[in-house]
Amino acid sequence: MTHYFIGSPGQRPRLMVNTPAEAGKVIQEGEVFLSSDTLDDFVITADGQALDLRVPPLDEAKAIKAGLVSAETAGRLLGGYTPQTGPLAGERLQTRESDQLKWLTSHAAYSTAVAAGQGAVMGADFRPQSNNTITVTYADGLQILLDMAAWGKAIMNHSWSLKDAIAASSDQAELDAIDITTGWPS
Repeated sequence: MTHYFIGSPGQRPRLMVNTPAEAGKVIQEGEVFLSSDTLDDFVITADGQALDLRVPPLDEAKAIKAGLVSAETAGRLLGGYTPQTGPLAGERLQTRESDQLKWLTSHAAYSTAVAAGQGAVMGADFRPQSNNTITVTYADGLQILLDMAAWGKAIMNHSWSLKDAIAASSDQAELDAIDITTGWPS
């Protein structure tokens, strides 16, 4: 698909339009009209004849990459936790912002019950994404929440490691070598 851009030479395009006819209606004095088959971040060449792929300065590229790490971190933390073992293995527990206080409250209650010697008592209620209430012992419930906390901590630690590597990169090649898609806990 061809995209049409309008802008001044030496600058990023000011506007993208759908058709050449539309461009004729909105082009301003001193601007040029160019087309491209991609939607990359361009700068119009000084002579106004072509689009050059814009390579952001290193600090800007670092900020962009760190922002992608932050988005991935938030998506993983808010996307739910699935215990791998125990009575809730395979059940997805929701971890949206509205769920976080519920998990903190449950952690306090289950910890108190276990500390009071009631770990074997059934009473720890979970309502996973399947919308079925599952009751387990307080000890099992506490372990599930401790495992969830370890999972969240592992995600944060990986995020911080990536952001530290991004901040420490001294050139674009080093920055490009940082793979932000792998190493995340499941």
